[in-house]
Formats: sequence, structure tokens, C-alpha cells
Amino acid sequence: MTEKDVNAAGGDQLAAREEVPGRRPAERGRVLVVDDEPNVVELVRLYLTREGFLVLEASDGEQALAMARATPPPDLMILDLMLPGLDGWEVCRRVRSFSSLPIIMLTARGEDIDRIVGLELGADDYLAKPFHPRELVARVKAVLRRVQSGAGQGWAAVAGGGEGGTAQREDARGIASVAAPGAAGATTATGPAELSTLKYPGLVIDRLAREVWVEGERVNLTPKEFDLLWQLASSPGRTFTREELLELVWGYDFFGSDRTVDVHIKRLREKLERHHDAPRYLQTVWGIGYKFDPLAGQGRG
Repeated sequence: MTEKDVNAAGGDQLAAREEVPGRRPAERGRVLVVDDEPNVVELVRLYLTREGFLVLEASDGEQALAMARATPPPDLMILDLMLPGLDGWEVCRRVRSFSSLPIIMLTARGEDIDRIVGLELGADDYLAKPFHPRELVARVKAVLRRVQSGAGQGWAAVAGGGEGGTAQREDARGIASVAAPGAAGATTATGPAELSTLKYPGLVIDRLAREVWVEGERVNLTPKEFDLLWQLASSPGRTFTREELLELVWGYDFFGSDRTVDVHIKRLREKLERHHDAPRYLQTVWGIGYKFDPLAGQGRG
């Protein structure tokens, strides 16, 4: 981002500030912008506030971590890699140790390895400088839309309707899952709905709470890791291509490559699997993509 970009938008800045009180920015979400370049922060703030977001600012890694732990926390973090003190990679790693806060990384370095490292550390998206602020706003909206749609897709049916609210079924392989009333394989009067909880040997995935438990211990996943796991686990035995997973999990508006899928699968295996070189759940189908097969690793200690 250059000073010219800020000056080009300068004519809009006063108007944008005047619009904010009436726009009630907190309704769209709280976005924490972490960057030590004031021009970048100002330009990002300008475009986000005009779209109705409440913008929080941090100029170094320590301040960013403190604000990520605040109550209420931000809804999304825009994180520059080249920060004084703690760099963006370390900030991302530490945030992921206590939060699934969506993170979009910014960097002046456009190498693929930087993008891959950022994704491996838990970033949800990545944008190289210089960037158009409208593209950044579009990515913010896309990430938040994916997170929000995954967290609340009509699960009111789970709590109400049907007898007892949920129905448990088993597939032909003896794998039990708890279905919302009316889910496939369950007979109720509330109509079709999707599964709310999947139960496999040693693994429970709760879509309503967006929680994952492995051998009785809760595992902290990022929003995108959870969505990818749910997509695979809800269709056990089915092979998905990388392109299919990008479309189903990241959506048409995702700007990255299919390498993103590989990175997220690697992170999921590290969190879910005891033997990373011989995965129990997430299987690679060479030359095609991935599938979820909970019986593939049976018998391994």
C-alpha cells in the first residue's frame, strides 16, 4: 500500500467519518487491524467503516494478542506479517493456541512459501501488498460469511420438534450419528434437516456447538478446519477432489489455490491423528483428493 493510495481516497475520508454514526458499524462486526504502517491502517479503516464494520487497531504483536483476548473479542483479525517485536507468524501461532478467531494475513512478501506457512499456522486467508482495499473488504466479508453460515445454519430444529428432539441412527458400517429431527435415516414429522452431530470411534463432531472431541478431549480447530472436517466426515467413504472441497468449503469467492486444501488436511491430521504417517480418519486418495474413512485405521493403537 502506498501513500498515493491513501491520498487518492482522501476526498472520501471526511464523508466516510460523517457516515459512521448513522451506519452503526458494530452491526457488521468488529475487525482488528494489526499493522505498523499508519497509512495502511487508515485506508483499511476507511473502507471497512464505510461498509459498516467497527475497526479496532493495533500496531504491534503484543497489543494484538491483548486485544484478541479482550471481552468481547474481535470477530476477525487482519494481521500484517512484518511487525515490530512479535511478527505476524508468531502472533497467529499464539492466537491459535487459545482462539479460533478468523485471521486474514497481509504481507509485502508475495512468495508462495509465505502463504503456505501462514495457512499452516492457522490463517484463514492471505493477501499480498500492495492490494486494493475493496478486495480486502470482499475477503473480510467472505471469511465472516463462511464462519457465520457454518455456525448457525438453522439448528433450531435440533432443540424442538420430533420426539426427544434428536434421533440416533447407524449406517451400514455400524457408525452412529445423532441426526436433527427429519434427518436422513430418521423418521420424524418435522421434515428434512441435516445431521447436527457425528459420532465415530474415538471422534465426536458437534456442528451446533462447532466442537470436536478426540478420545474424550476437546480439540481446538479453526473455523475453516472445522468446516473441512465436517464436509468430509458427513460423507464417510466418499472421495472429494481438491477442487470440490475448495468450492464446498471455501466457496466460489475464494482467491487461493488447491494447495490450501493440502495445508488444512495436514493441520487436521496433526490435531486429530495419533499417527500422522498412517492416518486413522483422513485418507489421501492419490491423484484425486481426500476422503474420510473412520474404519481405515481400526486396530492401530
